[in-house]
Amino acid sequence: MKREKNVIIYGLKEETNEDPEASASKLFEKLGLKDVMIDDTWRLGKQQKSPKGPRPLLVKFVKGTDKKKVMKEKAKLKGEKIFINNDLSKEEQAIEKNLRERFKTMKATDKTLKMKMGIKKGIMTVYKEGKTVNTVRGTGMESRDF
Repeated sequence: MKREKNVIIYGLKEETNEDPEASASKLFEKLGLKDVMIDDTWRLGKQQKSPKGPRPLLVKFVKGTDKKKVMKEKAKLKGEKIFINNDLSKEEQAIEKNLRERFKTMKATDKTLKMKMGIKKGIMTVYKEGKTVNTVRGTGMESRDF
């Protein structure tokens, strides 16, 4: 429940003495979202003397609807090296990784598959030509063909 209004932004340039909230707001304005209400923001991890790249930025929204708006508009960042993801626990990350790997295996055998994943529920739904052909639980315990 605590993470449901959060996103993590990867690849957003980190400035010295930056205001993380201003950086996030600027990105959201670029997506055409000027009215999102941010509760809090901070960079994850320790600041390094010679960083390999910018640290991820965690953004906590006041309302879940603002997060949904951002997640809907994040496709506008395609081609840039900035990614916006749900804030997931380690367990949820492992489940999602397992589902992506399983889908890659499925796609290798059938190139026409499309995927939609229900991350919160840990369920991946596989579509082919607009019809559901399979659902897979992230635990790997259940699979149902249609």
